Amino acid sequence: MSKEVFLSEKELVETLRTNRTFAISELYDKYSGALLFKILYIVERTDLAEQVLKDVFVEAWRTAVDYNPNDRRLFTWILNLAVKHAKKTLKIIEENSNRKDLQNQQHINYTTFNNDEKNEYCHLRAEELLNYLDLELSEVFYTVYFLGNTLEEASEILRSPLEVIKCKIRMAILELRKIYSQEFH
Repeated sequence: MSKEVFLSEKELVETLRTNRTFAISELYDKYSGALLFKILYIVERTDLAEQVLKDVFVEAWRTAVDYNPNDRRLFTWILNLAVKHAKKTLKIIEENSNRKDLQNQQHINYTTFNNDEKNEYCHLRAEELLNYLDLELSEVFYTVYFLGNTLEEASEILRSPLEVIKCKIRMAILELRKIYSQEFH
């Protein structure tokens, strides 16, 4: 029969700092239930919550030396790690979902970029031109020019700084110009 050993918070912090494996086990036994409950409240999926919980304990193991008991209690510190990881996971999932949605919206048919007589044979749909671009450039270009958003709105939608959006628009235009001139002249 094994004897359970419960360390005080101070002892637990000391053993965590020395990277002793039983300390993380003790930390898990003490706080995993409450942390899982909080994470599940944020991410609303059990499988995701369990993965986030694992990430939290790995982070706690790696950063235990940074924990200062004078700043906050051990539970508060690890709870903050859990909330941070849960929100970060949601943000990543949302960004991936937005990218997929943007790719799926490219079903809109537009006529051509250039209707000059000398280039009548060049009836390339806009979405075909966007396929030549990197995904990031294509997303920005599509958001601004085809969805009709301003640069500021695109910055908010794509969660990127305004200067990055401007730079990507310039890069997309230069790349499209280069592709267009290579293909059709």
